[in-house]
Amino acid sequence: MIAAGVLLFVAGTYAVPQAEPLRPWLPGEPLPLLHLVMPEPGTEVRLDSHGEIARVDVQAATPTPVAVATAEPTPEPPGARLPARPPAIATVLDVPEGGLDHYFSALAAVEDGEPGRVVRALHWGDSTIAADGITGTVRERMQGRFGDGGPGFLAVHTDPRWQIRPGVLRKQDGEWTSLNITFGGAETPRYGLAGNVSTSAPEGEITATLGGIRVEGNRQPLHRFDVHYQQQPDGGTVSVVPRGHRGVVLETAAEGIGDRYRELEAGKGATTLWIKTHGDGPVTLYGVALETEGPGVTWETLGVAGSSIGSMTAHQARYHLKSQVERRQPDLIVYQTGGNELTYPTLLGGEGEKYEESYLKVLDKLRAGRPEASCLMIGPLDQATRVRGKVVSKENLDRMIRVQVRTAAAAGC
Repeated sequence: MIAAGVLLFVAGTYAVPQAEPLRPWLPGEPLPLLHLVMPEPGTEVRLDSHGEIARVDVQAATPTPVAVATAEPTPEPPGARLPARPPAIATVLDVPEGGLDHYFSALAAVEDGEPGRVVRALHWGDSTIAADGITGTVRERMQGRFGDGGPGFLAVHTDPRWQIRPGVLRKQDGEWTSLNITFGGAETPRYGLAGNVSTSAPEGEITATLGGIRVEGNRQPLHRFDVHYQQQPDGGTVSVVPRGHRGVVLETAAEGIGDRYRELEAGKGATTLWIKTHGDGPVTLYGVALETEGPGVTWETLGVAGSSIGSMTAHQARYHLKSQVERRQPDLIVYQTGGNELTYPTLLGGEGEKYEESYLKVLDKLRAGRPEASCLMIGPLDQATRVRGKVVSKENLDRMIRVQVRTAAAAGC
């Protein structure tokens, strides 16, 4: 009776079109279980690296004996080769003529040891980089070759659900309110480079401490601290002090809202920056750029989970972002987004021309403060799922990539 019931159920999956995902076999697939008892010549059935039953090509899995070279081979740099694991496919970097010349020239100057030179890359994106995974790897490799320029730009306070930068020192004492470009909520469309703006409570002293990463157990010495802050009606005062050095008191009160900057230098180096509000009014900060004395490079993570070109359009004023980028003087501008936009009507209509138009506007906004900087666009991860043993990319991903390729070409990125 049980066997008959199972057979009836299986037959039903072929009779009802909606039950196709439940069918145990589809045309073009190997017959169920048959490949386990009758493996092809030269293969064996084993557990693969994922713990799944798979047919393994024994001949391919057996290393072929090779002659040992008598001379010492030239060692490859660490991480020079990416692991070859399907379904990952290497993609050729598409660089239009001159598209990265500015950045490469700046790197050459650092490589030649130009005193005090720091080459900066600003990398905007969504949750793909909000936890500093990809960007942290790139930063480690770049700084390993060209020198450590420091952490770069950091928001003073963040909600770890939307942004996090492992390894750096960032702690607070007291209540800070932080808003980001994904959700908005700020009085004006000003969220700073990192897409995050923080305001202290209007009464009571509040402190924040920022510092570089630990190197061999000690915090790296930092030599330049550039504070990005906001002036506003009834704004309070705030002390900014590099550890072991003379600091400044910033007045943030003004008739209207505006962006201000103040750079502090620590000649002999400071491991942390201390920020203390005085309780005489709210203090609003976009963040602080932390750098070493150079020469070296930075790769600065400016990702916010859930953000998109819609966030950049709605919550970042062009004049504000232009001023912030101009102050930072990047040599490379990187934009990596698309995963949160795969269902945008503008992407799905026609060939995605409306989406391309919006994307170009965002790129123009990012580059307005430093038009000579090189520009790099990175598409979204494929957000793949496993369907009947095959890895299937998210719907509309191909369309997104085609549109972004056209956008990069139009922008010279």
